Parts: sequence; structure tokens; C-alpha cells
Amino acid sequence: MTGDLQMNNSLYSKKLKCPICGKDFSSLKVKINACKIKKTDEDFCIHYVDVNPLYYEIFTCPYCAYAASETSFEDITDKEIGILKEAFSGRVVE
Repeated sequence: MTGDLQMNNSLYSKKLKCPICGKDFSSLKVKINACKIKKTDEDFCIHYVDVNPLYYEIFTCPYCAYAASETSFEDITDKEIGILKEAFSGRVVE
């Protein structure tokens, strides 16, 4: 129970607008103070104590399934939006 409570306190909801379909949705993010490093491997792979922030780095629109990393989610050109809208047309997200 304590682990679940800690996990819930480590996350927050971020509101987003999909650049492809234009719909609003929320995605979970890790609070910066929740990122505690347990150890670092020789190849610099980081292991975290409770929650791994990398698991929450990708935003996925639940309506059209467009997905991208947080840093590039909204960094998309009009041409790319047109290409993706065409590719996603008729797609059903279940």
C-alpha cells in the first residue's frame, strides 16, 4: 500500500492538445523531486528508486494515436501534420 501511495504522489497530470486531431487529453508525468537514482551502470544506464521517468516521456493521443516524445510532441510542421492526418484517416483507436 505504501508503494502505491508513493507512486501516486510521484506523478501529476499534464494537459495537452494533440497537434494532429486537435483534441485535448491528459498524460501522466513524473514530478522532478520523485526522480531518485538508485544506481548507475558502467554503460551509464540509470536505475531509479521508485519510478522511472523514461516510462512517461512519450505522449500518446488516445483519439488518433499520434505519439512523440515530450520534447518533440508539438514540434511538428504543417506538412508533417497533413501527412499524418492522411495516414491516420479512417483509423480507429480502441
